[in-house]
Amino acid sequence: MSNMLFVKRSQPTEAQVLTGYVTQKGILRDEYRLYCGEALKDAELEVKFRNAEALTIRRDYAGAAALLEGVVTQAAVPAVYNNLGVLYAEMNDRGHVLMANWTPRTGLLRVHRGSGLLSVAIENRPTTLIPALTTFSPDRRNSGFGPDLRTPGASLSHRMEVEQNQKYFIQVWSQGNSSGAYGLTVGN
Repeated sequence: MSNMLFVKRSQPTEAQVLTGYVTQKGILRDEYRLYCGEALKDAELEVKFRNAEALTIRRDYAGAAALLEGVVTQAAVPAVYNNLGVLYAEMNDRGHVLMANWTPRTGLLRVHRGSGLLSVAIENRPTTLIPALTTFSPDRRNSGFGPDLRTPGASLSHRMEVEQNQKYFIQVWSQGNSSGAYGLTVGN
């Protein structure tokens, strides 16, 4: 009798996207209204956003990123940038990861209430992320950095000077090859 070894490939029981990837139904439409001040008119953008999620589940990260790169030119909202950042990180594309949170076309943050100091807080959810923050002025020039954290799991608070009716850009990134989910709060 010969010795035989049978190997069975296990299939995932349910489709999963990458950790940190935003899948909330209607998020593109909701964020577009919030950040752009009007309704999303192009329904095809939502279809592309959902198709990118499907590609991510199938582990076609480059295909998903290509779809989202098309979406972000017309709907530059946090969910799209977040998902691009997650995909770029998964593909180990550090150059794109650093640029995934801002775009020259439109701003992610529009100040309506007046000039003054604006607070930005990153709530660190896991104990592995070392968050970092870069801010950009309305002309997309670097206007500063958040505090230099060195401890995994620490949260970050930063204040920046803003002027009414201007767009500002915020780039959230990780230090030391760390990763993890976080919450971003911007307010007065």
